[in-house]
Amino acid sequence: FNDDDSAYLSRTYVTATAATTFTFACWFKPGNSTSDQYIISTGTDNASEAYIAINHSTGGGQIWVADPNDGSGFGARTSAVFIDSSRWYHLCIGIDSTAGTGSRFKLEVNGVEETLINNLGGGSTASEPSSSQSMNLNEANAFNIGRRIRTSGSYFDGYLANVYFIDGQKLDASSFGQVDTSTNRWVAKAYTGSYGNNGFKLAFGTASTGNGNTNGVGTDTSGEGHNWTEQGFTTSDQVTDTPS
Repeated sequence: FNDDDSAYLSRTYVTATAATTFTFACWFKPGNSTSDQYIISTGTDNASEAYIAINHSTGGGQIWVADPNDGSGFGARTSAVFIDSSRWYHLCIGIDSTAGTGSRFKLEVNGVEETLINNLGGGSTASEPSSSQSMNLNEANAFNIGRRIRTSGSYFDGYLANVYFIDGQKLDASSFGQVDTSTNRWVAKAYTGSYGNNGFKLAFGTASTGNGNTNGVGTDTSGEGHNWTEQGFTTSDQVTDTPS
């Protein structure tokens, strides 16, 4: 994904297995942009918008999560920044708003739970979803991967690999990665569980044009058939630089 062009993926979710509960996981390698970049987003106004993004304008490269983005709902950001364009990071976000206070939200990078700050851009936001909150990030809404859907901008700049969405389960990073004992590095492993109504895996195969053509950028390789529509991709958008 290159913020100098307009490649992104789009899909409309169906009714969720559990709108309160999901896991989003991916590998990302940042580019050199210092603009705000949205990995996945939904919504057209404050109440409906939700996103997972890398914020540079005020966060200097922090990972930001908001759902909804209304200034008082749930929103959290990492204390750490992720700006090293020479390395891959593994991100895993798990949410279960039906869980007890203090255990509804977890954000891990390379298998380690991150220290979180609960104010986005100086606003007052909740540190975790409210009890049994229905999450915009798992509702029957239109979604984009690679840009902010609300503004049709803020394109992601960098590489993505092995993007997973698991509907109805709050999972840890250990479902998608593990420590290589010979190098002590976090490495990818295959997920073997179920996906739910909106779940998918994007492995980013051969570039194509259309809605998840065989082995294409938007093809869901989980077996669920939840393909994404490809917008503006070419074969040069895919590279052999991967986390594995």
